Amino acid sequence: MFSFLTGDIFKMIGVGVICAFLFGTGGYFYGKREGKLQAATQALERSVTVLRDRNKIDENVTASDSSALCADFFVPDSADYGECMRRLEEANAKPVNGSDNHSN
Repeated sequence: MFSFLTGDIFKMIGVGVICAFLFGTGGYFYGKREGKLQAATQALERSVTVLRDRNKIDENVTASDSSALCADFFVPDSADYGECMRRLEEANAKPVNGSDNHSN
């Protein structure tokens, strides 16, 4: 009665289902791994871009004088501009670097 279950066609179908499952599962995990790798690569590229931009900004700020920096943020001849100038001159007058400060 169940002799038709042991036929060759059903064995082939069974092998096909098992192969499809194995290839499908393998493809899923491969795609997941590649997706993580791509996301990590994009994050690293973004970090490098941000650091390069930050270095350019640092170079521009270091090369600028006090009045140019304050003029970028405030209208000249305003109270905020004067306060900015005062703070920048004060910061330039006394550099703060913990490794150079040996007076305890």
